[in-house]
Amino acid sequence: MTPPPEDEVAVQLQRLVDQCCHGNNYCKQVLSLYQLSKELQSSFSQICLQEPGSVLELLLQSDQPERFRKAQAFIRAQGLSTDTVAELVSSAVAQALLGSAHDLHTEKQVFRHSLLQLIKLCDDPNLT
Repeated sequence: MTPPPEDEVAVQLQRLVDQCCHGNNYCKQVLSLYQLSKELQSSFSQICLQEPGSVLELLLQSDQPERFRKAQAFIRAQGLSTDTVAELVSSAVAQALLGSAHDLHTEKQVFRHSLLQLIKLCDDPNLT
């Protein structure tokens, strides 16, 4: 995720990621959490205090237009295990099924697209 040029904190964090030889993964994690805190309109400290799985769940439940692409980047940056992602995806699918049971006919295409995007988040779709 490339930071917008007007966000000086994100620009400086990206520079740190680009220049850091040791601890590069940690720098990526911090940048990822910072960007998500901005997008989810939450404080950085609140996002950092949550488990990565909870942050991913918040992202997936948001109305962000690029939430699946951002979720994939977050999964890579945080190094979430396939089992953790599969569990979250399964939970999200179950919630979507329960939530869309009311008006499944009109939301069928939207649901199908979202379901496919959720399944793609997991490295091993057989686990979902």
